[in-house]
Amino acid sequence: MKPLVTLSPPACDVIKNQVFGDDSPGTVLKDFSALLDFIGAEGIEISPSATAFAYKHLAELNALLSRSLSLALKRPMQKSYPHINGLFLLLRASGLTYVQAGKKQNRLMLNQAVLASWDTLNPIERYFALFEAWWQRGSGEIIGERGGFGFWGNHFYGCVQYYREFLQTKQARARMEVHGFDMLRYYPGLHYLALMELFGFVQIYLDAAVNKANWPIVKIKPTALGNALLGCLNTDAVTDINWLMVGRDAERLKVPLIEEIKKCRLDLKKTLLLPQAEALGTANVAFKVTLAKASRTLSISSGASLDVLASAILDAFDFDSDHLYEFSYKNVFGMEESISCPYAENEKGLFTSDYRVGEMPLSVGMNLTFLFDFGDNWEFLLVVEAIDTEGKPLAKPKVIKSEGTAPKQYSDYDGW
Repeated sequence: MKPLVTLSPPACDVIKNQVFGDDSPGTVLKDFSALLDFIGAEGIEISPSATAFAYKHLAELNALLSRSLSLALKRPMQKSYPHINGLFLLLRASGLTYVQAGKKQNRLMLNQAVLASWDTLNPIERYFALFEAWWQRGSGEIIGERGGFGFWGNHFYGCVQYYREFLQTKQARARMEVHGFDMLRYYPGLHYLALMELFGFVQIYLDAAVNKANWPIVKIKPTALGNALLGCLNTDAVTDINWLMVGRDAERLKVPLIEEIKKCRLDLKKTLLLPQAEALGTANVAFKVTLAKASRTLSISSGASLDVLASAILDAFDFDSDHLYEFSYKNVFGMEESISCPYAENEKGLFTSDYRVGEMPLSVGMNLTFLFDFGDNWEFLLVVEAIDTEGKPLAKPKVIKSEGTAPKQYSDYDGW
């Protein structure tokens, strides 16, 4: 098989000679550390969707960064600050943070086990831990971005293609100026461009007198390190990256790059510990399940399968169980995980018949979705209300609270 990642001798020389620190090759380590300190042991408030810092923190966070922006906006959102948006993505994709769900507010907390691992890493190890997090798990859905179509829906494919098409030759850079800088919002996306700058892959020049945008970009130049790292993917890798970034195939791309870089840098040894989802032990879990204006609170053993939970939900709402379904939730990195019924497709091979309730990373306040009937798309919202580890496990699920009238599964048609 043709190797997907190859470092040329000149690229290896660039990496060998590169200094990694707070301000080199970019400021990603300095700014990322500033955010870790800002979050602290108590955590900070984030949006109800868990995809952004709370609005009240944005101005203070902007002032902390090496590249703060002066915005002419009355109420800027997180995406108005591309560097904050990109760093939030890294915080989640690295596993150094997790969301503590609450009834009134969510908080972004530091994962102390992963943080302890982070503290043992030297600068180059931290740099590549963050780079790998961006490459492997830095999907835009973490910050609330919708997926695109085909290759355009894959974040790193877009970054690599943009770098090659618009930055690596004078003709390409001239073509970018013809297209205009407004396109950067969509391709590769301002938060991804900000990450390229933070990692030192590009140099960005600003001039508010020329460009009236809130991020007044007038020139973007690639760096030697950008050419070395983003240019190390061969044509097959760039073509197939949309598929290689998911499931088990991602390992084909993940391992060779880091191993190739280690050949150039003997000081790159340790990797960041990733958070491990722990299965729930013996317990009874109470889910508040809501559909339209009706809700049912169910209690079920953690040892029950997800198929049993699906049947309990449908029975509680007087639905026939004659269609496909799936459960979905946000994993520890802020990306959606789906577990499907055995007769449905699932790209990761996760099926409800093989999973127990307690194998999901449940916590009180956590939201899940149960999608039933892929034609009518009945979407049930599940909220974990309580986890009882003291009581005797239930032999079968039971409804402990019922509110509102459930909608009819099928409409009444005259003559049928």
